Amino acid sequence: MNQFRQYFEFHTLAAEDVMHIPQRPRVELFDDHLFVVMRMMQLIQAEPNNINNTATIKALDSEQVSLFLYDNVLITFQEKRGDVWQPIRDWLQKDNVRIRKNGTDYLLYALLDAIVDHCFPVLEQYGDVLEELEQVTLDNPMELVLNSNLPYCDALFGRCVKLSINSIVRRMVA
Repeated sequence: MNQFRQYFEFHTLAAEDVMHIPQRPRVELFDDHLFVVMRMMQLIQAEPNNINNTATIKALDSEQVSLFLYDNVLITFQEKRGDVWQPIRDWLQKDNVRIRKNGTDYLLYALLDAIVDHCFPVLEQYGDVLEELEQVTLDNPMELVLNSNLPYCDALFGRCVKLSINSIVRRMVA
């Protein structure tokens, strides 16, 4: 990270934000570059949470992504291996596609758009969970308290991340 920071002249605090996870999602405009920090969410397969449940469960995986946009360079740092950007990598391998013809700002837009697009399956799953919890609450409020109050935390986390991504995109286009 130090070599990147020195070569591209990142602000020291921005470099620290890349390394010290988690950071709040935000966009910072510097004299010669833009710095973006956000969460990338995706649903991953998880093990059933009890012995009787053999159904495959999808769990929320969230990681910090930091991006530095310069005139002709886009640098990304990810917390983990794997991401939602494979379709963009595939497009970059083809000739005569818009993503190759446009600048690094368009590439940044495409990466952010892919992250936002992957929020929708997460929101749909947790919307379904909340509907089920609402029905359980109406049918038997005590069962909800005893058995399954954790999905609210995940759903609220996903919602907070979604709202943060929306605020980042709004700041970028303003």
